Amino acid sequence: MIIDGVIDLAAGRAVVTFLAVQQAILDAANAGFSEILIVAHGSAKGLIMPIAPGLGSADKDGLPFMTKLAAVAAERDRISAIADPKQQLSEWLKLLGSLTGKPFGGASWDPITTEEFNKIQSAADAEKKLKDTAPAVNGANALKNANVLKLLNLRNQVVQKGLKRVEVRACNLGQDHDGLKALREFLGATRVLAPMVKTFYGKVTPKIFAKDREYRLWIAKNVPWLAKGSPILPTRAPTRGTSCTSRWMIKTRPRSRS
Repeated sequence: MIIDGVIDLAAGRAVVTFLAVQQAILDAANAGFSEILIVAHGSAKGLIMPIAPGLGSADKDGLPFMTKLAAVAAERDRISAIADPKQQLSEWLKLLGSLTGKPFGGASWDPITTEEFNKIQSAADAEKKLKDTAPAVNGANALKNANVLKLLNLRNQVVQKGLKRVEVRACNLGQDHDGLKALREFLGATRVLAPMVKTFYGKVTPKIFAKDREYRLWIAKNVPWLAKGSPILPTRAPTRGTSCTSRWMIKTRPRSRS
């Protein structure tokens, strides 16, 4: 993957949420990118960051519920765009009927009685009932939570962009297929990849040598234990047109994919 641009959401020690990540992904997708790299803390369960303020983590425990809720929000938007009032009301009632009293991502949609159904006479009545009976997130109604509504809106826009590839540099995330699946389904991406081991980053200022002799002298002075018998130290001078590092090879562990 070639990095064409970087968005630093943690600048100024800001607390990064998955909500902010979604906005950044959407901005990149709107700019024409279909491959995204996310660098964050992680575990086998998923990303170690809150979905949004006051919500759970962006992992396999929290994301599947939001994915299902996003599908309801997409259907709500589709129905709201129907011009014919009778057809629109009919579609609302179908949606409510498919949800009432049913298990929903580890929670359940509140039941709607026959009497309550009979009182729904308009699209406005139906949408209000949808909101009133929605399951709770952290003790609060999910469809009345501003952060949840914003997340669902962003998520559905990202899904429409059809991301081809999302790489996640987060420790151990690739160990758990369910964790990767939860992330891939939320993003609507074709492929999600992540490392199966711990990862780390460090700041490196490379020292460049024009001559092989200078390189060897520097090694002997600064890291003498590498001067003899080291497999990474070239045993002969580089040929014309190459560098001392041109024959080094770094082997990487294959990333798990969802």
